[in-house]
Amino acid sequence: MNEKKKIRFWTDNAVIAALYCGLTLGLAFMSYGAVQFRIAEILLFLVFYKKEYGFGIILGCLLANCFSPLGIADVIFGTLSSVVAVLLIILIGKRLEFVALIPTIQAFIVGGELSVIFHEPYWLDVLYVALGEIAVMVVGYVIFKIIEKQNWFKRIFIEN
Repeated sequence: MNEKKKIRFWTDNAVIAALYCGLTLGLAFMSYGAVQFRIAEILLFLVFYKKEYGFGIILGCLLANCFSPLGIADVIFGTLSSVVAVLLIILIGKRLEFVALIPTIQAFIVGGELSVIFHEPYWLDVLYVALGEIAVMVVGYVIFKIIEKQNWFKRIFIEN
């Protein structure tokens, strides 16, 4: 990788990490807990267009989870769930519609974490997290279907 590409990689991923962390912390009241709508998860769609963006998503999640009221468990398991989602998008995310469903897999990891912390039934927490992920990803899918056709999006996120 030449120097210009290295700088672009680190800059893009730093911006994505900052966006993820900022959205999560700025909307903390709905980003953490048993029922969560983490709007920052919409950024996972960027990995569909360029797999290199996965690093920024994971870093942003790790940083945001450092401030989680759930403590070290969220740093570990919340971030792990993002790693799994990013890897699945890279490996098997061939259609944007499918990418919208992949983060629901996070519900099994985060649901387990929440079940242990809040002493609630595992499947109930999985359901809560899955419903939050589906809601956020449906909105994200609509947004990305609209903006992927825009020249500015192609120029900034795909071609560079």
